[in-house]
Amino acid sequence: MVAFKLLALVALSGVISASVPFHPFSDEFIDHINSIQTTWRAGRNFPKHTSLAHIKRLLGSLDGEGYKTPVEVRNFTIDDGFLPENFDARQNWPESESIRMIRDQSSCASSWAVAAAAAMSDRICIYSQGTYRTILSDEELLSCCTDLEHGCDGGYHPDAWYYWKEHGIVSGGPYNSTS
Repeated sequence: MVAFKLLALVALSGVISASVPFHPFSDEFIDHINSIQTTWRAGRNFPKHTSLAHIKRLLGSLDGEGYKTPVEVRNFTIDDGFLPENFDARQNWPESESIRMIRDQSSCASSWAVAAAAAMSDRICIYSQGTYRTILSDEELLSCCTDLEHGCDGGYHPDAWYYWKEHGIVSGGPYNSTS
C-alpha cells in the first residue's frame, strides 16, 4: 500500500508540478492533492525532509537507453465498450491469495522483482483455476537474476519474466519473509 501511495504521489507530482509551485513532498502539495480529489487521501509516508533522490532510488524499475527486452512485447487495442464499469481481481479470483497480498519492498529498489513475482504467482493460480496457489519468491529474482539486474539497486521487468521462463522460480513468499 505504501508503494502504491508513493507511486501515485510521484506520478501525480509530475502531472501537477508544471502548474503548482509546491515541492512534491511538502505539506502544501499534500494538502493541494487532497483538495482536488476525494477518492483517496494523500499523506506523508517518509520523514518531511526526505530527498527526492532517495525516493526515486526506491522505484527500482530501470529504463536503460539501448536496453533490448529478451521477451516478445505484444500490443493490443481494446475497444472502450469492452471494458467493464468496475473490476476487482480479488472478487473475480477469490482463490488467489497472492492477488490479495500487499507486498513490501522495504528500502530495497526491488519493484522489478516484487511486481514480477506477484504477477507470476497470480497467473499460475488463475491459469490453473485455483489448483496451484503458490507464492513465488521475489528473493530468488533479487539474488539470482543477475545478468542485467542490480538487486536492490533496480532492474528490468522483462528480465524477471525471461528468468522465470528459462530457469523457473522457487516458491517462498515475498521479499524479507521467512516463508
